[in-house]
Amino acid sequence: MRDQRTPAGFAALWRAIFALESWYLLPTGTPDDPRPMLGLVEERSYLLVFTSERHLRSFANDRSAVRANDGVAAMTISPASLADLVPGLVEQGITGVLFDQGHNDVAAPLAALGMLYDVTHP
Repeated sequence: MRDQRTPAGFAALWRAIFALESWYLLPTGTPDDPRPMLGLVEERSYLLVFTSERHLRSFANDRSAVRANDGVAAMTISPASLADLVPGLVEQGITGVLFDQGHNDVAAPLAALGMLYDVTHP
């Protein structure tokens, strides 16, 4: 997609993202009350979602969120499950989803997630 910034390239990217069985979230909070990490883009909250454990680990390591010899905790969610959570996320003031922060940096507004899911799963 980096080389093909066309509607067809973006469509292929979204199909690949939504074809994944699970997306990965970096938990914050406590072990008893984990919450997915949020990021700020232009002063708006975005849910940070990673398309692979490798991207999640890279993000965590780059931000010193991991101590030596510790693993990276991860939460997983299916694309369909996240699409179902959109109304609640909007109520919490979350604007969108930012995929693979620091690697791909692809964002989608929460309002578009349901439509993107439907389009990629005919």
